[in-house]
Amino acid sequence: GYTFEGWATTSNGSKAYNNGSSFSNLTTNNNGNVILYAVWKETISASISTNKNELTVGTEFTYSASSPGAGINSGTIDINGVTLLSISNTTSASGTISIEDIKSSLLNLEFLENYTVSINVTGNTGEIASSSFQIQNYTVSSVGDLNKLATKVNAGNYNSNVTVYQIQDINLNGTSSNQWTPIGNSTYAFSGIYDGGYKKIKNIYIDSNSTYRGFFGNNSGTIRNLVIDSGTLKVGDISGAVCGKNTGVIERVGNHVDLYAYVSNMDVGGVIGLQDGDGSRLSESYNKATITGNINAQYGHLSGIIGRSRNTQINYCYNSGNVTADSEQQNVRSSGISD
Repeated sequence: GYTFEGWATTSNGSKAYNNGSSFSNLTTNNNGNVILYAVWKETISASISTNKNELTVGTEFTYSASSPGAGINSGTIDINGVTLLSISNTTSASGTISIEDIKSSLLNLEFLENYTVSINVTGNTGEIASSSFQIQNYTVSSVGDLNKLATKVNAGNYNSNVTVYQIQDINLNGTSSNQWTPIGNSTYAFSGIYDGGYKKIKNIYIDSNSTYRGFFGNNSGTIRNLVIDSGTLKVGDISGAVCGKNTGVIERVGNHVDLYAYVSNMDVGGVIGLQDGDGSRLSESYNKATITGNINAQYGHLSGIIGRSRNTQINYCYNSGNVTADSEQQNVRSSGISD
């Protein structure tokens, strides 16, 4: 538990000479006697690492700290000064911290910003050991985080190799003057993974006859484990509560918000407006809201789950909401699941 540091000239003194060093004239004082005292240093160590380079679903921190001699007096594991775990009165400590263990500590961290994760321990003889690394935050916990995500995706600047993880219910605080801008548009689709963590999106507000409306406007990646819980949805073509257009995978999502489709719309659904392409899939999802619309276009589609689906899969989904389409056009189609 200790390492030899060198020699001191008093019993409680600090190191004066390194071990193995050569000196002369040491006997000119103290009646020719030379008394040296061994100086021992407490052996203390600390390390911390992560299995991912970002704070997201599945991220874990692995830590260890040791002082087998004098022992550890105190220590902490922190993220930008916020303590995640405390250590005290032990000779060693080790373990793993998962993102699920520390969700409440992440609520004030901004999406896509870099943060420092560190371990700092102090031994009973005053020795200090520390270790740290930088990590980027991909957890969302506020409407500000979601707006940042939408801005990145809609400008084509999003890194699709990571999972965005929603760690609490988020209130969008939507009103007629504070409408939601969907994540993904007609030019750029969301191409990563969004894991809602079985949390809710509350008070979404969209009142627009534009296309690609919904919490997500356009998705080519994966969206899962999410509920659109409350709000107002009055939408245009290629629109749904969860996603306007899906060419990727959406699973385990639900909608509780009544949706109204404006005149002249073609592809509107309670969950997805248009799902298209080989490999696209919706599974284990539902709609419990009322879906209504005035369809003033031939071949318009209004459905409880997906407005229109082409060359795709729909698995284990259900609709319990009423679906009503008013139209004077021919070939307008309305259904509970999809057309």
